[in-house]
Amino acid sequence: MKKTTILKTAGIIPAALFLLSSCVLKQEEPKQPRTITVNATGKVTVPNDRAIITFSVISRNADVIRAVDENSRKMTSVQEALAEKSISKEDISTDAYSIRQDSSYSNGRLILGQFEVSNRITVTVKDALKAGEIIDAAVKHGANSLSSLEYTASPSQDSTKQARILAVKNAESVANTMATAAGAKLGEVITINELWSSGVQRYSALEEAKADGFTSSALSSPGSSAITVQIQATYALEQ
Repeated sequence: MKKTTILKTAGIIPAALFLLSSCVLKQEEPKQPRTITVNATGKVTVPNDRAIITFSVISRNADVIRAVDENSRKMTSVQEALAEKSISKEDISTDAYSIRQDSSYSNGRLILGQFEVSNRITVTVKDALKAGEIIDAAVKHGANSLSSLEYTASPSQDSTKQARILAVKNAESVANTMATAAGAKLGEVITINELWSSGVQRYSALEEAKADGFTSSALSSPGSSAITVQIQATYALEQ
């Protein structure tokens, strides 16, 4: 009797497993949601309100000490003139300082010439329209080389925020147009990713200013900068 009971029980187990597997096979796989993904850009233009100017004082003398002293005296005069124009010390930085001696060859012999001392500074002018008078003041007090004149806008989180908002609105508009054309309805946003963003750019105006002889018209047109944000957004599609 015990042996017969065991065999009957063993026969029930395979049948139960078959029924269970049948139930699993009959389950339908969940439908994948329909989506649409678009890229969009938001761009905000802001006026340039700053000028960044790079000057140099270059002194030459056969005596290196005299060349250094002359350079130091002229640079001090330039910085004092900038201070009178309300340029703070924090807005003046020394970019490079060098001392070198001219040399040449004649009949196979090395001939040493004068010493050249160069001191280069970069000045940030927080009112771009004052670039002309800052250049005039520096040149009158000893600056004898102007290597860079750029205009830029003050950093602004609000401008970047506006560019992001525009990017999101543009993405929704593009996605809605595409969904309607495909006979669907745009649903809720699923994901939004920022792909890249550009900060404030610098606009070089040196060549243009040189061509106009550094006239007031050339120096009073600082232009504008564009802040751009690009995003990728995925939306659900509804019937």
